[in-house]
Parts: sequence; structure tokens; C-alpha cells
Amino acid sequence: MTLGNLTSRLAVVNDHLTTHTFFVGNRITLADVAFVSSMIPLFRYHYCESALKRIPCVSRLVKFCTH
Repeated sequence: MTLGNLTSRLAVVNDHLTTHTFFVGNRITLADVAFVSSMIPLFRYHYCESALKRIPCVSRLVKFCTH
């Protein structure tokens, strides 16, 4: 999977998170933890600020769960 392909898939996740704080319900769940855990290496080593600006809600969730 290319980084561009992944970004387009993350756009779908971002659309969901536009109207939801978390994946399921009103609290952090295992779904959020699993997703964020898989995103940490990607965010740390492969994504630049301009790429993160295209998925602001995903970025918000990752920051929320890691701080």
C-alpha cells in the first residue's frame, strides 16, 4: 500500500471522526486504542505536517490518545 493510498483511506476515517469524537460511543474504546497504536509509527516517521492537515480529525484522535 502506498502512502497516498493510505491517505485516501484515512480520509474516510477522518470523515467519520468529523462528527464523532471516538470510533464508537462517547468514550475511548479498544477500537480507538488499536487504531492509534497502529498509527503512531506512521505519524512519527512518515507523515509531515502538510499531510496531517488533510486528516485533522485523525490527528486529533491520535494526539488525544497519546497525551
